[in-house]
Amino acid sequence: MLGQDGEHTGVLTGFGRIDKITGGLWKGELSLVFGLTGVGKSTLLLNFVHAAVLAGKSVMYVTTEMPKRQVQLRYDSLASGIPYRKFKRGKLTKKHKEKWRKRLLGASKGRGRLFGFTRSAYRMLCRASQGPSR
Repeated sequence: MLGQDGEHTGVLTGFGRIDKITGGLWKGELSLVFGLTGVGKSTLLLNFVHAAVLAGKSVMYVTTEMPKRQVQLRYDSLASGIPYRKFKRGKLTKKHKEKWRKRLLGASKGRGRLFGFTRSAYRMLCRASQGPSR
């Protein structure tokens, strides 16, 4: 990918300072994010995911901590601009639901895709990669 200044970059994260330092996320790199519980690691990474999907990239998001439904709602909140607490509390107005519907329809048009794996799917993949049991 070429950045705004014409320099070769990876997939931009959507965070200018991070992108300036790293040049984005590069194919073949493994990036790790560490932090205490509740400091926003998942939120930060979902922002990275959203920027990549908007750039037309398909993303695999693996979490061993957060349930699938929570990841979906957090991502939908981010992508639609509807506050997460509205999703969490089931307090979506008609206007919110229409905005969410438009987000879902728009997500399928010429953009990347998000594939999510939660703890149970991750465990299945790990067992499958070990081969058949003896």
